[in-house]
Amino acid sequence: MDTNSIESGDRHLRVLITGFGPFCCGGVSIPVNPSWEAVRLLNIEALQRNLNITVRVEKIPVVYNHVEKIIPELFNIHEPDLTIHLGATDVEGGFLVERQAMREEYCYPDDANMYAPEKRIPIPGPPCVTTDMDLDLITKNFECDPHTNLPICVSDNAGKFVCEFLYYIVLNQREQNRYSVFVHVPLTADHEEIARFSHNVERLLHHCVEHVRQKDCYCL
Repeated sequence: MDTNSIESGDRHLRVLITGFGPFCCGGVSIPVNPSWEAVRLLNIEALQRNLNITVRVEKIPVVYNHVEKIIPELFNIHEPDLTIHLGATDVEGGFLVERQAMREEYCYPDDANMYAPEKRIPIPGPPCVTTDMDLDLITKNFECDPHTNLPICVSDNAGKFVCEFLYYIVLNQREQNRYSVFVHVPLTADHEEIARFSHNVERLLHHCVEHVRQKDCYCL
C-alpha cells in the first residue's frame, strides 16, 4: 500500500492524537513540551485528505486527576478508531513506542505537585495492560520507510509518570477503542528538531492507519 495516499474503499477512521503541555517536576521546568509542539505542527488537512481519516488533537496537562477525567470524555466525544499519544522523555535518540502500561508505583508528583491516588491507577484493572497494535511490525515498517529520518524502537517501560498513567487509562478503555499507541519523543526545545519529530509522527500515523485497516480485514 502506498502510504502517501489512500486506496479506494478504505474505511474512514477517526483518529485522536494527544500531546502534553509544559510542566515542572522535581525542580526541573519544561516550558516547551516537544510532545505537544510536534502535534501542533502536524499537517492535519493533508493527513485527513490523503489517509481518509478525521483527526482530532488535544493538549493534555501533566496532571494525574485531569488525565483521569479527560480521557474518558475525549473517547465519548470523538469515538476514536485509533489513538496516538505523545509524551516527552529524557532518553536521547529517537522515538520510543511503548508496548504496555502498569497500574502501580506512580511515585512522582505531577505539575500540580500532586501524586496519583495511592500512587496507582484509581480505576479497576489488571496489573499490566498492553496495546493490541503489533509494534514490532509497525516499527519495522517505519524503519523501512524512505520518508522517515529518525530512529525508533519498542519500549516496555513507559516511565511511571503521567505519560504511563494516561496510557494505562487509554488501554483499559478497550470497549471503546482497540487501537492505541504511546510514543515518547526526546526532550528538546529546538524548533527544527521538533519539526522533524512532527514529520516522523505523520509517517508513524500512516503506518498505524495501514495496520488498523489490515487488522480490520483479518476480522471480516
